[in-house]
Amino acid sequence: MNYEAIVVAAGNSTRSGLNYNKVLFEINKQPIVYLSTKPFIDDLQCDKIFVVCKNSDLEAMEKIFKNERKVSFVEGGATRQQSVLNALKKVKSEYVFIHDGARPFFTSILLNRLKVKLKECNVVIPVWSMVDTVKLVKNDVVVKTLKREELKCVQTPQAFKTNVIKKAHEVAKRMDYTDDSSMVEELTEEKIYVIDGEYTNKKFTIKEDF
Repeated sequence: MNYEAIVVAAGNSTRSGLNYNKVLFEINKQPIVYLSTKPFIDDLQCDKIFVVCKNSDLEAMEKIFKNERKVSFVEGGATRQQSVLNALKKVKSEYVFIHDGARPFFTSILLNRLKVKLKECNVVIPVWSMVDTVKLVKNDVVVKTLKREELKCVQTPQAFKTNVIKKAHEVAKRMDYTDDSSMVEELTEEKIYVIDGEYTNKKFTIKEDF
């Protein structure tokens, strides 16, 4: 299965406590965005990788990926959804994987399991089960306890038949979707299939993560 990948790295990192884009933070001397992209770089079935970034980070990104020929750069938008759309316009393959540039611990094992499942459906996302009890709260008051076994935490990469995710973007009336699969869920008739994610596939977001 040949495919192209989008790595979204154009956020503002407002919750990170850093004074620069969190994806440039280094773990063992390697930037998070590079680690988040490495499984795609190493996968021979991945034809192209579009790293979406802000213009202010472009020089740093070019330095990070200077030896990676299948990586190119796309200017980010005002929202995550716009950033993904900017990259989707360049995707020509039948399948596309969309990943957060701040998830540096996803593995080739997860990538391969996504590819296997994508052969059977048009959309597949990795999820992992809740371990804490979850409450629905309004105005600082508990409304009800939700059924933990019915709740899942969503991860990336999310894998799509390219025409399906492009169609969702074409019909979207709002620009504040923060999850790609939720667009397909809300705006098309496609079913969203899930596989087990990886507990270590966390997204670096808040100060404590760093």
